[in-house]
Amino acid sequence: MAYGGVPLEYWLQWQVFVCSIVFILPTIIAIKFIVTKKQTHIGYDHLWMPCWRNLHPLWLLVFRLFSFVSMAWLLYQTVMSFGVFVFYFYTQWTFLLVTIYFALGTIISAHGCWLHSKEHGPPNQEKDKFLKKDSSPKFNEASQHNHTQVSQEAGFWGNLMQNLYQTCAGAVVLTDIVFWCLLLPFQTGDNFKLTLLIGCMHSVNAVFLLLDSALNSLLLVN
Repeated sequence: MAYGGVPLEYWLQWQVFVCSIVFILPTIIAIKFIVTKKQTHIGYDHLWMPCWRNLHPLWLLVFRLFSFVSMAWLLYQTVMSFGVFVFYFYTQWTFLLVTIYFALGTIISAHGCWLHSKEHGPPNQEKDKFLKKDSSPKFNEASQHNHTQVSQEAGFWGNLMQNLYQTCAGAVVLTDIVFWCLLLPFQTGDNFKLTLLIGCMHSVNAVFLLLDSALNSLLLVN
């Protein structure tokens, strides 16, 4: 007896059950959060400002650019090695989604660095502005009001980037855990061989996302 062209014995394996739990449980939790959590408005500065106070946003831009170029190169090598039918697998779509996130993040970080340079200007001007803020409470309040007004305008691309970030986080965890913990330990046949390229496809995306999470301010949004 077969279902969908696959023997019934395949669907009765314990790995299929575990994979289903890994997929269904986070989906239920995500739906619960979507239904119960109130909508939050992120500031545009959360998209390109690092969470570390003394870290210049240029470092986040350089990291995102490096991540995008590295992942695009790995994806290109995978397609060249295995053909376009490699997108039959969920892994490649996840990898492509993370690549798109870093592409959009690079563009927004570049724009944010440009805004940062306009706002702060040369070091002497930045020092003067700092002294003026300390000596003028009214100027401080007005500046804070303007900053709050600007930070609320994330816009379409900002919201898209945040949604990509959240989607990629769940997809990458699902893909890499299933591959390294459930599939790879039982691939004993000669038809499969773990190569450096395959290993990178199932690990680089998680590493880059974790590093980006340690640098960005998206996790600070309540």
